[in-house]
Amino acid sequence: LGSTLGYLLIAYSHLSRGGLSGPLCPRGIEFLLFVDAVFACVLLASLLFRDSRKHSDGRDDSDVTKKWAFQCEYLRLLRMAATLLTPCALGGATADAGVPDALVKAAPGVVALVGLYDLAVAHEALWQRRNMLPAYWHFSPALGKGVLVLDVNRMIGFYLFSEGSWWWLAWVAFALSSYVFSTWLMMNKGRSFAYYLVMLAGYMGLLLDGATSGVPPELPGAAGMLSGALIVCQALKKEDTKKGE
Repeated sequence: LGSTLGYLLIAYSHLSRGGLSGPLCPRGIEFLLFVDAVFACVLLASLLFRDSRKHSDGRDDSDVTKKWAFQCEYLRLLRMAATLLTPCALGGATADAGVPDALVKAAPGVVALVGLYDLAVAHEALWQRRNMLPAYWHFSPALGKGVLVLDVNRMIGFYLFSEGSWWWLAWVAFALSSYVFSTWLMMNKGRSFAYYLVMLAGYMGLLLDGATSGVPPELPGAAGMLSGALIVCQALKKEDTKKGE
């Protein structure tokens, strides 16, 4: 509930400013962050009131799943708190708060580090256990992973690189390539359409906000088409495999 309210505050406070902006920041990401927090809050509530699923050896799968779900929520709350300390364009609320400059400069790095751990450990573990979630919530970990990828990459881009430099362009190319590859991987491993839809929203957001995101519009357009082509080829390959069997 805390992260849901926090990201609602971020989204609402930036509506009058035209939304979040900055390097590699797709238009509308504040709403993706809020929607992800809402779904996570409802998922936690459904897990809390769900019956335990114990094995004959006494092991309780539901408790392990709850542990990872709660860890994802704690990390999301930490990311949200650190985001409030970032520069205003990234979602911060520090313009008139008297926050020390050193803390404002370090905050995007903190968000990125927490997000990387969440992506590689907590959300990955929850995604691997998605079949242990209620049937109508199997999509939630993939949705969370997609939002994390977009959020972490914009924070890393802002924290480490000067916009317009060769290093910046190299980072943009790497980030978009990672979007394409991770989409293919998630679809190949678990048909995670929620992840693909988040990435698609990211491509569209970068196309619409190219002037402030610092990303040439041709790059997200090409990445989006490549992602779609890979998914279509993957589906056709699986269809041919089924016919061959």
